[in-house]
Amino acid sequence: MIRTFAFACCLAAVCSGQAARTSGPTVRKADSGKTIEMAAGRPLVVELEGKPTTGYDWIVEPGSLGKPVEKWIGSGEVEGGSAVKRIEWPSVPAGDHELRVTYRRRGDADPPVEVFTLKIRAR
Repeated sequence: MIRTFAFACCLAAVCSGQAARTSGPTVRKADSGKTIEMAAGRPLVVELEGKPTTGYDWIVEPGSLGKPVEKWIGSGEVEGGSAVKRIEWPSVPAGDHELRVTYRRRGDADPPVEVFTLKIRAR
């Protein structure tokens, strides 16, 4: 009985530690222009609203964070419907980074409709 309880306590401690190591900040449009501090090696998630069926997309400009995992979430299948673009970097490297994401039609030379910027200090 005591061994079972001890095992359960150890398992809970390991699981809670794993959750703490794998969580990171989620930022949204209201955070544009800000500087955030975070632990290096943790994920960073950016969620931005858009209308993917109109041909516009949030495009991540190349930078020191590397290539993110991107997907649209929500009712973007409906013509003109809003959805959320989820952009995730699974592990942010240590250092200072600048993120720039533009909302525009892919391949369009016109200026972006919106720009999201973020400074990241990963320690």
